[in-house]
Amino acid sequence: MEKLKVQFPEVSLKDLEFYNEIIYSCIAQISNKDYCLANILYTLFIRTCIWKQEKSLCNLQKNSCGIYVLYNRVTLAAYVGESVNIERRFFEHYTQLVSGSHFNKGLLEAVSTYGIDSIEFFIFDCGEVYNDSNFRREKEVSLMNTWPGPVYNVKDIYKRTRLSVKS
Repeated sequence: MEKLKVQFPEVSLKDLEFYNEIIYSCIAQISNKDYCLANILYTLFIRTCIWKQEKSLCNLQKNSCGIYVLYNRVTLAAYVGESVNIERRFFEHYTQLVSGSHFNKGLLEAVSTYGIDSIEFFIFDCGEVYNDSNFRREKEVSLMNTWPGPVYNVKDIYKRTRLSVKS
C-alpha cells in the first residue's frame, strides 16, 4: 500500500478524544502479527477524518466518488464498496442495516448480533479520478482481493470483476 502524505485538519480536543476512542476500538483486538491490518485501519481513519473536515469546510454541495470500507470492530471483517456518491451510499448502508433490509446477509447478521455501533464507515480513497466507473470498480476489486482480513463481500468479487471487463 502506498504511503499517504497527511495534512492534519485542526480539530478540538473533544474531537481528538472521540477520534482516538474510535481508532483505539478498531485496532484494540488486532494482535501484533496483524500489523498490516492495523496500519491500513489507521490510514483509513486519517483519510476519513480529513474527508469529513474537507466536506464540512468547503465541499458541502460536491459529491465524493470513491472507495469506502465498512469495518466491524468486533469481528474484524470488512465490507468494501465503491460509489459515485459516498455520502449517499453511507446513508443507504446505515438505513438498510438498521432496518434489517441490507442485501449483504453477513454484514446484516453482524449488525443484528453486535449492533450498528460495531460498524465504522471509512473512506479508502476519493477524488475526481473515481468519476470513471471502471477505474472505481478496478480499485474496489483490488482492495477486496488484498484486504488483510475477512471480507463480507467475497461473493461480489467475481461479479464485480466481470462488470469491468470490456467486450
